[in-house]
Amino acid sequence: MIENGMFAAGYEYVNIDGGWWAGCDTGVVVRNASGYVEVDVAKFPDGIAPVVDALHSMGFRYGHYSDAGTHACNGDTPMSEGYERCG
Repeated sequence: MIENGMFAAGYEYVNIDGGWWAGCDTGVVVRNASGYVEVDVAKFPDGIAPVVDALHSMGFRYGHYSDAGTHACNGDTPMSEGYERCG
């Protein structure tokens, strides 16, 4: 995006769509003991943080998909409904 001029043209966000979470290939989302969705370590062996850090170091902003309902668009469950937290 830098080399082809997209960044200079104002494209600054890099967003990862669904499939970053553990269990995305089984249909059952994996959560840690605190209830947070776990990252798929087969796809992101060092987690998401190094990806975000690399993007930030290049000047990009990062975002990723989640779902506010009971299921993701591909049918994965459970998603965020019932796991919201006010802070």
